[in-house]
Amino acid sequence: MNNIPDFSKAKILVVGDVMLDKYIIGDTKRISPEAPVPIVKVEDNYERLGGAANVALNLSKLKCKVGLIGIVGDDESSKIIQKKLREEKIIDSLIKSKNYRTIEKLRLISRNQQLLRLDFEENLPNKSSDDLLKIFRENVQNYDLVILSDYDKGCLIQANKIIDFCRRERIKVIVDPKQINYKIYKGATLITPNFKEFELIVGKCENLKEINQKGKELIEELNLEGILLTMGEKGIILLQKDKESYVENTKAREVFDVT
Repeated sequence: MNNIPDFSKAKILVVGDVMLDKYIIGDTKRISPEAPVPIVKVEDNYERLGGAANVALNLSKLKCKVGLIGIVGDDESSKIIQKKLREEKIIDSLIKSKNYRTIEKLRLISRNQQLLRLDFEENLPNKSSDDLLKIFRENVQNYDLVILSDYDKGCLIQANKIIDFCRRERIKVIVDPKQINYKIYKGATLITPNFKEFELIVGKCENLKEINQKGKELIEELNLEGILLTMGEKGIILLQKDKESYVENTKAREVFDVT
């Protein structure tokens, strides 16, 4: 335990798509006579912070001082999210929009297997990203690092303006990217795509040499300091501008529900 770094002095602002993850848990013993689907006898249900809020939660568990900026609806789900943020001592700077519904992801789980996921989401009102940018500029000076948690739901369509502002203020920015247009992340400190997302941008990579070459080209094109490439069960690869790539292998585990 002594090898765990002390993150208590880290001040991190998470900006991105905030969601509420809902779970319904039950046992399955028979098939419905109405249709060829399993019948789930519901035994439990609960909610968790999702999307960018889940990123903030993980940082809070590491004892970081964490703030969260995102857009939610003026509804019951946003109240649940805000209550959970208070419980975890996460500074809440959420924007409530009356013309918007908080994103929800409802998972139906039986015998440790996810049977179904229902997504409830809609397009953000046009003015919302301007409101988010304003709140961000008012709050960012209180933090040392910004994390953009992008799920491509519309909250970070002005990610480039956030990154430009941070560069002027000398604040580092880490981006978990989901948008296909990576130019919107130009100037970030570090981006953290998974391998599938990486190949969508740079093309097929057959080996570490190609990953390294195409990664360095992307770093140059986007003016990044580095790319942290997650490779699933194969581990992670850190690519940096003027350094050798660093590979960290992982020990794969069977996981039924990554959340």
